[in-house]
Amino acid sequence: MHKPLVVLYTHTDAIDVWDMWYGEYEKYLNEYEVCLCVNSGVDIDHKKISKHRKVFYDDNQTYTQRLQHIMKELGEETILFLHEDMILYSEVDHDRISQYTNLVNESKVKSVKLIYVGDRCYISNIHDELVENQYSKFSIQPTIIKTSTLLDILEDVDDLNIWDFENAINHYEGHYMAKIGNEKKRGIYHYDSLVFPYVATAIVKGKWNLSEYPKELSYMLSEYQINPEDRGTV
Repeated sequence: MHKPLVVLYTHTDAIDVWDMWYGEYEKYLNEYEVCLCVNSGVDIDHKKISKHRKVFYDDNQTYTQRLQHIMKELGEETILFLHEDMILYSEVDHDRISQYTNLVNESKVKSVKLIYVGDRCYISNIHDELVENQYSKFSIQPTIIKTSTLLDILEDVDDLNIWDFENAINHYEGHYMAKIGNEKKRGIYHYDSLVFPYVATAIVKGKWNLSEYPKELSYMLSEYQINPEDRGTV
C-alpha cells in the first residue's frame, strides 16, 4: 500500500490542540509516518510527538518562506500536507489514499485535495473520483502532493502570509479534489470528506468551530478534556 508522509504544520500557539490531533491520528492513521513542522527556539516536550520526525522553521519568516524551508528539508517526498486544526473524526479510506498517492507518485496528477468544494465540477479522465473546478487548485487543506510540486507553487508567489498565499495561488493543470458521491454538505461551500473525514477546520479565528461541527468537536473536546472556553467558540 502506498502511504504518503503525513506533514503536520503547526505552531506552539496551538499546543492545546495537539492532544486532540494526535489522539485521532493514533486511532485512524497510526501506520503513517508523521513529520511535525513547528517553530524553532522552543522546547518540544510533548508525550505524543516525541517519537516523530521534526522540521523546525523560523518564526520570523513569512508563511511561504517557512513552507519553502520545510519542503527543502524534507527532500523529494510524496506528502499528505495539513495543519493541526484539521482533525480526523472517523475511519480513513486507506485504499483510496493509496490509489491517489500512487497517481501522484507516478506524476499522473499534481495533487489530490481530500475534500470536495463547490457545486459544479468536471470529472478527470484519469480517475472517476478526481474532479476539478475553481477550488481544485492547491490550498491549505489535507492534500496529497509532491514536495517538489509544492515548491514550484511557492516559487511562483511572493513572500506572503497564509491568507494572501491562498489567494495568490494560480490554477495549474493536474490539481484535483476527491469526490466519491453522496458527500454531505457542510457549510456554504465544502462537503464532508468520505476519504479523510476531518473537521475543516476545528479552529476559526482562534476559536473552536462548534457552529459547523457541534457533534464532532463536542465529543472530542470532552474526550481530551479540553475546556472550549479557554479559546472561546464560534
